[in-house]
Amino acid sequence: MTEQELIEREELLEDILDALEEGDYEEVEDLSDDAIEQFPEEAFGYFYLGESLFFQTEYEEAIEYYQKAIELATDNSDYKARLALMYSKMHREEEAKQIYKTILDANPDHIGSLLALGVLEFNVNEPKAALVYLNQALELDADYVDGYRIRSLVHQQLNMFEPALEDLEHALLTYPTDSELLLQKIDLHDFLNQEKAACETFEAWIALDEESTERLSAYAEYLMQKADFAAAEKQYTLAIEKEIFGDLAALYSILNRGWARLRLDKLDEAMADFRKTIKLDAKISGAYMGMAEAKAKQGDLDSAVTFIDMGINVAVEDLWMLYDKKGEIYVIAKEWDLAKAAYQNNINMPDDRSKSEGYFGLGNLYQQQGDLQNAYLAWKEADTYMHIYAAQKIEEFCQEMIAAEAEANAATLVANMQDDFIANAQSKLLAPFLHKLWTVDVKATADSNPMFAEIPPAIEKQIMSLLNNICVGIEPEGIFVLNPGQSGVRLVYNIESEEASTIHIGGIPLNGSEKRTFSLTKKGDHLILGGFGEADADIPLYMQAVSIHDLPKATQKALAEAEQKGKLAFMGKAFLELL
Repeated sequence: MTEQELIEREELLEDILDALEEGDYEEVEDLSDDAIEQFPEEAFGYFYLGESLFFQTEYEEAIEYYQKAIELATDNSDYKARLALMYSKMHREEEAKQIYKTILDANPDHIGSLLALGVLEFNVNEPKAALVYLNQALELDADYVDGYRIRSLVHQQLNMFEPALEDLEHALLTYPTDSELLLQKIDLHDFLNQEKAACETFEAWIALDEESTERLSAYAEYLMQKADFAAAEKQYTLAIEKEIFGDLAALYSILNRGWARLRLDKLDEAMADFRKTIKLDAKISGAYMGMAEAKAKQGDLDSAVTFIDMGINVAVEDLWMLYDKKGEIYVIAKEWDLAKAAYQNNINMPDDRSKSEGYFGLGNLYQQQGDLQNAYLAWKEADTYMHIYAAQKIEEFCQEMIAAEAEANAATLVANMQDDFIANAQSKLLAPFLHKLWTVDVKATADSNPMFAEIPPAIEKQIMSLLNNICVGIEPEGIFVLNPGQSGVRLVYNIESEEASTIHIGGIPLNGSEKRTFSLTKKGDHLILGGFGEADADIPLYMQAVSIHDLPKATQKALAEAEQKGKLAFMGKAFLELL
């Protein structure tokens, strides 16, 4: 190449980079075409033409030019990394991984590839693999801020909250005003029960935009969850005062401040907020419930019921809450028949949520009357509709009923399923990995279930806490056990079909009579249990094998107590040996 050609090449490359920096991608495309025409054996024209197409989201065409650039510059790791990114953008993760691994084979210190592989593994719920790559990247460059940012998410996914917080602090040194990092820091402090630190971080987050009523309300909501009602009242008041669009925009802050004041027994101020909410929007059920609870606290149960009925007549959502509150009020008044009628209204509704609350409230009513047999039956119905507290109530108050029913069902079912037990013992899939102790991988379970995006965070946390200690044990003679130390589901089962990595199990719970189908699938390090919920609202549980010594102390204690009481009599011998 002549000196003049070298000068022209450098000038053309400089023009391309200037256009790229200015975001003029059509100009980049034109200049890259010129580069290809003038220097057809040079890779840079093809690469930057690929860049122009990439930034215009024309990924398929971009790939062609990146591949041509790589053919001309086979040792260029950055070109290869860009091609891998394209595959990743197009959800062709395996192809992307292969390219990144090829880059690392030739250049083990290519930090971008290590980081990218960490992100890819994290995105497919393989946090342990992601951690290996990210650790390597940060060993090569301890100041690599993006590495800390991503590794904090990986540590959090692995429930390693303290290392996640350390990584986050590294990232915040470079990005101290990054809202996403501050919100993640709040979550980590919350997971670590560091309420004071979480509040300080909330205040730092609010300080970045002191006029944001949304941030003030979010902080107030956190304080409500922590039962710091006085501080929540203060934050809601600030949000209301700063709302430049008036009371209608501050509607839910006014409503929630009413609930904070109600919890502080500031009844007159609370009712003023609830009345204002109703005036602004008469269809919000929470305001009528607040008024009813305030009137009930004043001893005026008739007025409390009147407000509930007003809400039922005009509210457009959460009617189950109103009927539930009406039932509670009548229970306080010992008006048992009226309370039953209120709960029956929920039971009669078409949706499962309303039915679960209706049966749960009915169970509580029977408990108040000292009728534990009917309470047990009602809570069982609530449990079939996935009420998150029904099993807890059954466990706490109905042990005698559980034992009697399980014994009767077991005797009948075992007698009727002897042939199935013989078939079960022949299973090739059970032996290798089911005689273990398993615990739910909460993060993987939540990520696999879009339903968790549809429910409030507080309810999601409760569901996750219930899932967290679920274990599985299999006995080849035909007993399948979930959650053995608590309100477990035990069922006699038979194997319906068996594939290379999946087994389908049909079973009848010992505390029920209807057959259900479960599936167990081995995927990587996970055992996936399907069929835990109703068919149209199933929660596939991603479980991982653990030693009992790695479980929380409370779970270890529950399992030990269960063993002493003979609750684990139906579990596999290999499982029992773990205890």
